[in-house]
Amino acid sequence: MNVAMKEQEAEFILKDNNSDFDNQLNVKIKMDGSFLAIQPQGYGEPTSEDGSGYPILMEIYEGRLRLIVWDDINCQDPKIIDLEKSKETLRKEAEGK
Repeated sequence: MNVAMKEQEAEFILKDNNSDFDNQLNVKIKMDGSFLAIQPQGYGEPTSEDGSGYPILMEIYEGRLRLIVWDDINCQDPKIIDLEKSKETLRKEAEGK
């Protein structure tokens, strides 16, 4: 059964993991059922207007979970990371157990 999802958005504050720094960043997350998009404030991708780009996407494509990242705003080609090898079902038992 394929159920259409209404687009959803949420905003969060991401804080610096190093307690010596007091940095934080507003992050918007958008989900429409076919992808999850992440927009850290002040970051984007090459084809979007400032303030409207989502440089991080997660999707299932041809049955495989993947992460798409534009790590350079001046480069059209994103990095595509296939996450299939990170499935928990593929974990190998530690030797000696």
